[in-house]
Amino acid sequence: MNWIKDKWQRFKKWIVGALVTTGIVAVAFGAPADTTGHVTAPENNTFTIGIKNYESTFAPNITDDRPLQYKDKAGFISFKPVEIRLDTGQRLKLPQSSEKKSTPRYDSVFGEGINLQVNEGQRTWQKVISVDSLGNLATVLPDTGYVEVVFEIETDLVIDGWNKKDDFYVTGKIRLGDFSYLEVPQAWDSFSETTCDDGIDELQICETLTNRIDLVSYFSSQGQKLFFTKQIPLSWIKSAQFPIFTDADVTYGTRLEFSGNNNVD
Repeated sequence: MNWIKDKWQRFKKWIVGALVTTGIVAVAFGAPADTTGHVTAPENNTFTIGIKNYESTFAPNITDDRPLQYKDKAGFISFKPVEIRLDTGQRLKLPQSSEKKSTPRYDSVFGEGINLQVNEGQRTWQKVISVDSLGNLATVLPDTGYVEVVFEIETDLVIDGWNKKDDFYVTGKIRLGDFSYLEVPQAWDSFSETTCDDGIDELQICETLTNRIDLVSYFSSQGQKLFFTKQIPLSWIKSAQFPIFTDADVTYGTRLEFSGNNNVD
């Protein structure tokens, strides 16, 4: 068995050497490098337990420039409500003047019953829009397609993989600069039900059921402006238990680094 192990070790070394050599040869012969400037640096996150690891800025009114702003030590990203529309382009709602409450919260940002609140944790910045009833969106809605919630964004952070020109779909958690991430947006409603079964030694095992879904979202540009759009399926909306909620979370670092980072200070 030792000779098999020895051959395997030598084979692995050969593979690694071949890969390294291939990389060196590619550089030496002028293989094209990525010079587009839209890829983040290697991960170098650190997380300090017990404090908020980012900064927030909130404008007095939701219609002001850069009303919702997240900032880490690499840069910032801001969100400003633009419209709620159908994916066909039909506009449903435009932003309304709304003054900041202490939470911070802005009521009726897209008219009666559509509110926005930012929840701040040590590493999570959660922007939540709530809709009180189906009628707050529109009197009549089609059965299929999507409701789109659109925000204008401004940022000096690299959004990993996006050239800030073409449409860029969010298919998983993506890097914002070198320290932060945009999580996959979600929507959920007010349904909650707890079911319990008898487990081992007469201990009950309980599970809380909720109606939560991941959303399709994408970045886009128009002229000199950048946008972030979330798509909520109309089929889900029409079967949901109101109020409904949708978020776009920015997180500092990752859960792995949060729970096991040796560089925490």
